[in-house]
Amino acid sequence: MTATSANISLLKNLYDRKPSTVLSSTTSNDTTPEVWEITPYDCTCPIDTIFIQNHNIKSGSVDYWNGSVWVSFSTPATWSANASSMTVFKFTGALIKKLRITMDTTIVANAQKYIGEVYMLQTLGTPSVPPSTVAGPVNIEGVIHKTATGGFYRAVRGMKKRLKLTFSDATPADVALFETLSMSIDSFIVWPSGGVYLGQDMGYRLQDIYEVGWAGDFETSPKGMMLKVGESIQLDMMET
Repeated sequence: MTATSANISLLKNLYDRKPSTVLSSTTSNDTTPEVWEITPYDCTCPIDTIFIQNHNIKSGSVDYWNGSVWVSFSTPATWSANASSMTVFKFTGALIKKLRITMDTTIVANAQKYIGEVYMLQTLGTPSVPPSTVAGPVNIEGVIHKTATGGFYRAVRGMKKRLKLTFSDATPADVALFETLSMSIDSFIVWPSGGVYLGQDMGYRLQDIYEVGWAGDFETSPKGMMLKVGESIQLDMMET
C-alpha cells in the first residue's frame, strides 16, 4: 500500500473485520486529497462489489489499475455530497491489479480522512428465494469469575456469529450453489442484505457481513416428498 499521509503500517485495520479500528490520514484537509493505492495479495483479482465501512468521505472516487492505466469501473465508483458512513459500489466484474481510493473532502469539513474496512468482493451466487427460517446465535467464548464480595465479572475472549438458514423451496441452482460452498476449503462471505439497505433488523443491516466456513452436514430432501417442486436444505455456517 501507498498513502499520501496515512501510516501504512496500520494497513491491517482495513481488513481486520473491526470497523471501529480505522486507518486515518495525518496531514489532510478539504484542500489536500488523501490517496491510497492498495495491491491485494500481489495478484489479479476479479471483483464486482466494493463495500467501504465506517468512513467519513464526502467526495472522492475509487478506481482500479488494469495493468496499464487507472480506469473507472463500469459503473463509476464516486462520492459527491455523501453523508453516509457506509458505501456499496456495484459494477460489472473487473480484473484489478491495484485499487486506488481518492478522498477529497470529509463529511465534517477539514477532518482527517479515515476508513474502517474495505471489502473487495466477487459474487459467488445469490439464492433465488429467501430462507424460510433464520437463526443467528452469537457464540461467546468467555469465563465467569466470582468475586470475593459475592459479585462476578465476565472475561470475554471472543464472539463469533453462527448462521443457520433453512431454505424450504431451493431450486436446483440454489442447491448447486450451496453444495459448492459446503465443499469449499476456503472461507467465504455471507451478506444477508446483499449490499442493499434493508432497515435495522439485526442480521439484515448493511453492516451485517460475515466471513464464514461451512460447519454442518450437506443434506437435502424433496419438498413434501415430491419431485420438481423444490428442495429443503439447512445451511449451518460459523464465522471464522
